Amino acid sequence: KGTREILPSSPMGQLITKTNPDIICLQETKLQPSHVSCFNIVGFHTYWNSSTARKGYSGVAIWSREKPVSVSTKLPGAPPELQKEGRILTAFYPGYVVVNTYTPNTLRAGQKPIRGWGKVKDGEERKKTYDHYIGLRKAWDLALSKYLVKLEKEVGSVIWCGDMNVARGLQDIHNGEMTKEKIAAEKAEKNRPSRIKTLEKRYKDAEKTLKHGSSAGLRLEERAGLDRILASGFSDSYRVLYPDQYGFTYWDRTKKYFRRSNNGWRIDYFVVSDNLLPCVESMQVYKDIGVVGRKVPSDHAPLAIKFYPE
Repeated sequence: KGTREILPSSPMGQLITKTNPDIICLQETKLQPSHVSCFNIVGFHTYWNSSTARKGYSGVAIWSREKPVSVSTKLPGAPPELQKEGRILTAFYPGYVVVNTYTPNTLRAGQKPIRGWGKVKDGEERKKTYDHYIGLRKAWDLALSKYLVKLEKEVGSVIWCGDMNVARGLQDIHNGEMTKEKIAAEKAEKNRPSRIKTLEKRYKDAEKTLKHGSSAGLRLEERAGLDRILASGFSDSYRVLYPDQYGFTYWDRTKKYFRRSNNGWRIDYFVVSDNLLPCVESMQVYKDIGVVGRKVPSDHAPLAIKFYPE
């Protein structure tokens, strides 16, 4: 009960000190509604959408210095199964809207064999599971696409952000274009052929994965869902501003050296209405906030967007 101070030394405190944010959007909060009263943060109006499907799962939050006109926790047209998982918050402000999502991860669908299901043990059952979760993701992406277009028509400008659980292409995964650059550097320095061969295999595997969409976060359906949104009047602001940078925001925590080596993926985004794109001044990934040795506060890093003053 009462308000809570953010410790300046905490990862969140460090982020607030560095960015002085007007709005903070959080994903995978894993809270229950009964926990929300513990996060009445000084200086922010706080809003939450928590999973009612199961405890300690999913969830999103928006902390805003300005009180929104209204806040919604629904995605019209999304599957009921996903509606219960606390995956979206929309905050309405005069002239613009902020949509914060934690997009369903298709890891639970399993891997789709490149050569088909025929030679897979229990192939029929596995295919049912795969089709179910891929179907949920496709339905979510389609509902979100329609929702964002509707919001832009009704409100004027849309800022959509969150953990989208999809990488758009080879520029957005470490074993893609970054590995290709490493191959060129190794060859220029005439380094070990075995090292070059390893890197070449890594890059070819990445090309194959993107071609067939056989990995969660790179599936053809997931990338098509994001592309549909971008084609309907929205822009991937980081990629537009920094076409040659990687901008990784996620690193596998089971591989301790990945974050230090920047072997990551870009799966967190700010997607803005095309009419807002000229207003974006800069973006930054705060990769090292809260990192102490091998201890990290999350497998994701904060991504900040800054708009030009009015």
